[in-house]
Amino acid sequence: VQPFDNENADWSSCEPYATYRAGGFMFYNNRWGGGEGCISVKREGDAVTWWTTHDSNSPEQVTEAPLASIGMTWEGWAENKSLPRKLKDIEELRLNWTVSLPPYEPGRRFVIYLQFYLNDTGDDEKPNGDIGLIFYREGFEFENWGQFEGHHAIGDLVWSVVDKPTGGFGKYIMLAPEPNLQLTDNVLQISNFDIAPILRFLVERGYYNPDKYLVHLSTSMESIVI
Repeated sequence: VQPFDNENADWSSCEPYATYRAGGFMFYNNRWGGGEGCISVKREGDAVTWWTTHDSNSPEQVTEAPLASIGMTWEGWAENKSLPRKLKDIEELRLNWTVSLPPYEPGRRFVIYLQFYLNDTGDDEKPNGDIGLIFYREGFEFENWGQFEGHHAIGDLVWSVVDKPTGGFGKYIMLAPEPNLQLTDNVLQISNFDIAPILRFLVERGYYNPDKYLVHLSTSMESIVI
């Protein structure tokens, strides 16, 4: 999330649902509920940078979630060949992600997270499992969105876990670190973070069958204005 800069971008769009492919990712201006928002993408070597100016204008309701995804998408499969893969076969899943956060504004709430979709076949079947892995949140009290399942030590962090009523993609589990990850100059730096222990935790707790396929993974931001 950085200041909108389409002059240096390989691609930019302010149109709802606009898509672009780069570096094996599908970039998607996922804006469905009004408000305004643009997305830009630039590729430099092995790194792909994307930034957005999304801001919700709907009190207490998320209206957009711009994202970069691999795996199954709304417009076919992204070119990255890492997915699909059964949960039981994922021994390691590393994430490197640098996020420049928006400056503080009274009343604004947002969340930086990964979204995972699961299904039983590993093909185009509609997902029937959903995971929201939050890395940073500001004023985003998701614990009352569903059944709070407590705090659990997973890897080097303690996570809040919520079993949320489904939004249409089967069982939806949300997790967030307690406390928030530390920022440096308003930048969230996630380096070589292994997601696999979290997926194993969800299987061991009985939330998901180990034979389910991970078919979609996306980095995203959601914002709410109150």
